[in-house]
Amino acid sequence: MEQLEEELTCPICCGLFEDPRVLLCSHSFCRKCLEALLESPRGLSFSRSPFRCPTCRKESPHNGANSLQVNYSLRGIVEKYARLKVAPKTGVCAHHTGQPLNMFCATDLRPICEGVPML
Repeated sequence: MEQLEEELTCPICCGLFEDPRVLLCSHSFCRKCLEALLESPRGLSFSRSPFRCPTCRKESPHNGANSLQVNYSLRGIVEKYARLKVAPKTGVCAHHTGQPLNMFCATDLRPICEGVPML
């Protein structure tokens, strides 16, 4: 999972991509990260001409970060990963092969599976 998260991380802010935009060189960055780069004092020259990709230094023309193509595939993967990451983890029953522990026994105060017979 760590390697997957690394692939879904913006190289500028080091967080999961938010509204990822793709440059002509195919590298992606968060829209806000690109906006910050373009608005920085160093970026003033970028606002009038193509800027260089922070990863490979290839020139990429633009009319602001909003004009860059949204990386829909990457955005979808990041959204699914984020949901998976916060989803509660369920265990597997040791007595009933493959059954998830998806119920809680109030008497025994422990998780149980549906394979447990009701008394």
